[in-house]
Amino acid sequence: MIKNNCITPNPLPFKQIEGKLDYLFIHDLKIASLIGILPWEQTTKQTLSIDLELGVDIYAASSSSNINDAVDYSVVAERITAFVQQNQFQLLEVAAEKIADLLLHEFKIQWLRLKITKPNAIPNANNVGIVIERSSRVDISA
Repeated sequence: MIKNNCITPNPLPFKQIEGKLDYLFIHDLKIASLIGILPWEQTTKQTLSIDLELGVDIYAASSSSNINDAVDYSVVAERITAFVQQNQFQLLEVAAEKIADLLLHEFKIQWLRLKITKPNAIPNANNVGIVIERSSRVDISA
């Protein structure tokens, strides 16, 4: 971005409140899912492992001690589990994008990092997977 004849980096895609960004995390959430492109993968459930880091503002919850002011990690886990179990994906990339979109639209999350691993998908490797980072589209000019 050019401002006053100087090149400045693009602003963050979300507001950082007083320089703080807090993270809620869920690691190794196991979900049985129909995922893959091979015929057997479309009829046999496989266990996926999901790691999440969610950029949230904890100020209200830390001030009130009220769960309604927090992003409830148990609700997040239940929602992801239900979504993945109710859908079938051929690619991890599609599952990752759809989960990220769901989280950013349904919860008070500014940013997320999502890692999905598919254990034993290839010989001689414990896991394969994908990691994506996404942010909500917040108007930062306000």
